[in-house]
Amino acid sequence: MAGTACQWNETGERHEGNNMQHSGQSKDKEEEKQDESSMAGNVHLDNDTPEMQDQTVVQSTAIVPVDNRELPFVKNSLIWQMIESMEVLKQIPQKPHFRPLYNCKEECREGLAIGNMVTFTSLVDRISRLQFGDPKSLLDGYLEALVDLEELGFTVAPVRDRLNALLSIKGRSEQAQNTATDIEIQIAEHDYEKSKIEEEIADIDKKIAELNEKRAVALSKKELKDAEMKLLQSNVDAVKDTLECAREEFEKLASSVW
Repeated sequence: MAGTACQWNETGERHEGNNMQHSGQSKDKEEEKQDESSMAGNVHLDNDTPEMQDQTVVQSTAIVPVDNRELPFVKNSLIWQMIESMEVLKQIPQKPHFRPLYNCKEECREGLAIGNMVTFTSLVDRISRLQFGDPKSLLDGYLEALVDLEELGFTVAPVRDRLNALLSIKGRSEQAQNTATDIEIQIAEHDYEKSKIEEEIADIDKKIAELNEKRAVALSKKELKDAEMKLLQSNVDAVKDTLECAREEFEKLASSVW
């Protein structure tokens, strides 16, 4: 990092040199030579060749691009190139400001920023792989994570909209499931009541069968009695005929001539 700082110092001094009033061309050249000598000493070059100095300048400008000067850290890690080339960040471009990291130690800021970039990409990937059966609490947790990322300057609106849409579908499905459960409970209650009614009907049918059997026995007895009554009536008629004959014979005999 010492080489990097020196290169920026050199650039800054040259810029200031362009804006200052020059007292003479020879003095400027002498100061420029002193600056270059100081730069070479600070970067600790083993080989003080123009090629090595040019290589140091290229590395410095690659590590500290101009568009990153407003971040609370310098993008030194090579991981940035891999992260920023991820498909997720092409679909949902991100330029977080990471301003809250000013409250953290300078040595930790870049690592925390990388961690949050990984968190964002991982979060989007997990949302893309959500299943219908996943619990609602999981989606709620993702929404809470977006709040922290948004404070760091991440553009989370598309992700939040997707989560809210999924939660809306989840809510409707849960409501439908609750309705279905209530209906199933009512069906079970009706089925129980139906079974009780069926038992009552079976009991009534059984009683009806018993009564029909009793009725058949009673009918049989009635028919037997009818037959017996006919027989008895027949006997009564015979006895009456005998009595009538006896009466006629008695009267005839009584009135006969002596």
